[in-house]
Amino acid sequence: MRAMPRAWMSTARTALALAAALGATGCQTFIGLEDAEGHLPRLDGSYLIAIERLRANGMTRDILRLRGTARLDVDARSLDLSLSLLRFDDGTPFTETAITDITFDDDRLDTEFMLNMAVPDAAVAPGQDAADQTLTAAVVFIAEDDYSFCARPLTGELPTVGSVLLATPGGTATPDANCDL
Repeated sequence: MRAMPRAWMSTARTALALAAALGATGCQTFIGLEDAEGHLPRLDGSYLIAIERLRANGMTRDILRLRGTARLDVDARSLDLSLSLLRFDDGTPFTETAITDITFDDDRLDTEFMLNMAVPDAAVAPGQDAADQTLTAAVVFIAEDDYSFCARPLTGELPTVGSVLLATPGGTATPDANCDL
C-alpha cells in the first residue's frame, strides 16, 4: 500500500472536520444562513399597484391605480408603501397616500391587515357615492416572491391588491389587481 501525501491527508482531515461540523450544526447554521422558509422576499422598489374594489351599490367594480415605492424593514418584518393615487382619466398622479406597518410574523409570508384609505372621485369612474369615498377592508397581504406582493380579502371576493415592479420610478405597466397564487 502506498503512503498518502501529507497535503492530501491534511485536506482529508479538514474535509472530515467540515463534515462533522455540518452534521452537528446543520449546513445553514454553519455557513451563516437562516432557514429560507421564513425569509421575506426582496420588496424594496418602485411599483404600480392596483386595488380592485366593489362600490357600495354592490354592482360597480373599480380598479384604483397607485404608483410609488415599497420599503421593507427586514429586522422588523414590516412593509411600508408610499404611494400616489393615479387619475382615472389620464393616469397622472394627483394625491399621495400611504399604506404602512404591514408586519409579517416570524416564519410567515402573509399577514392580516386592515386596509383603510380615502378614494377621491378623480381616482375612479364618475358616479361614486359618499359611501365609496373610503375603502376599509380586512385583507391578507402576501409577500409572493421577490419584488411581488398582493392582498386578498379576509372574506368575500373583493378588494384585492396586486403589484408590478417598475424598471424606473416613473415607468408604466399594466397592473395586476389579483394575487397570482
